[in-house]
Amino acid sequence: PRPPPPPPRPPGRPPPAPGPRMSSRRSLCAAAALGDGGGRLLVLGGQDGSRALSTTEVLELAGMQFSAGPMMGCARYSCAAVQLDSRRVLVVGGIGDGVARLTSTEVLDVETMQFRPGPRLAKPRSGCGAFRLPSGRGALVVGGAEGETRHRTTEFLDFETMQFSPGPPLSGGPRGACAASSSCAWPG
Repeated sequence: PRPPPPPPRPPGRPPPAPGPRMSSRRSLCAAAALGDGGGRLLVLGGQDGSRALSTTEVLELAGMQFSAGPMMGCARYSCAAVQLDSRRVLVVGGIGDGVARLTSTEVLDVETMQFRPGPRLAKPRSGCGAFRLPSGRGALVVGGAEGETRHRTTEFLDFETMQFSPGPPLSGGPRGACAASSSCAWPG
């Protein structure tokens, strides 16, 4: 079933203003904060209507302007991204050129603005969510899909070893097209 339409705008309230314009059209992209409160947001990958993108763009929040960011090693859309700490951002899974779901990850060094290959996921995941655990010891990748199969599994990334291991199962049914929040009681 379709969600209900949004409520009508209150009288006298103007429509929202458009945000800053990116240099590339992007759908199904990911985003993550950069640094430790420096006011920058990284937009990663996505697709432009005909192909997967390996490009990124950086939004400077103070001036609300985009600039070109570093190239990822792999074009991907329907991926997830998470800030691991003030120096690193992880991009996870997604779909590469064609329909191949990815187990690959990449780690961005925020100081050099260079990507390098990251640890492999146990399962290909597109449309997954990722978040840093409040303990600061790791991150959790949740749900997603591999073709028609929707995952009810999670994968825990240990920051000390930079390796994935199975995380706690999701309650309820399998999850595709996930979003994640860092409010979590799991001690990981």
